[in-house]
Amino acid sequence: MAELIALGQRTRLPVVEDLGSGCLVDLSPIGESMSRRRERAWRPDFSLVLFSGDKMLGGPQAGIIAGKKELVQKVAGTPCSGRCAWTNLTIAAMEATLHAYLRVLWKEIPALRMMQMSFEEISARTDAFCRTLSAKIANADAEVEIGDGQSLVGGGSTPAQSLPTRVIGFASARHSASELEVRLRTGATPVVARIEEERLLIDLRTVFPEQEAALAEALAQVLR
Repeated sequence: MAELIALGQRTRLPVVEDLGSGCLVDLSPIGESMSRRRERAWRPDFSLVLFSGDKMLGGPQAGIIAGKKELVQKVAGTPCSGRCAWTNLTIAAMEATLHAYLRVLWKEIPALRMMQMSFEEISARTDAFCRTLSAKIANADAEVEIGDGQSLVGGGSTPAQSLPTRVIGFASARHSASELEVRLRTGATPVVARIEEERLLIDLRTVFPEQEAALAEALAQVLR
């Protein structure tokens, strides 16, 4: 990378880094496995940096071109840019996300808020949720179990990184795990779950508290 930058400076050619995604903040307080240095592409040596608004920032899905003002203006003047214009909603969501970073309010960013949930908080939510769900499916021929698991964070910012969590496993005498997954995904309130060892799994780390009632009802519908 240093050689490319030096070459660009000698030839007066722009050096463009297609970063794609990365990590803006130090995630090591969340867990040792989450430690990752900030990306090198934020150095001023690059003429332009390309990255993802959702993968890099945890904001709305968008592609971002940042860098030297005159080059960004040239890109904005190309015919292609008019076909890729953001909507006002996307701009507002991106502005809110960037303000959260500037004010160091990580919990206003959903992805970072989910990462910061402690194992104890996940456990308490999972126990309470299962009590509610069990009451809804008391007469169903189904099993609900709580077990230890891993929340795979993934994405470009934290590839192959995971956090300890509690998962809820479901099994039904009437339907296989694959059938339950399809029924749940195609129901009135679509829910995406994963399958491990012939059990349907839900991780409440990926569910907002205000969504729990709808999730319990959707699960009850497919398990009854």
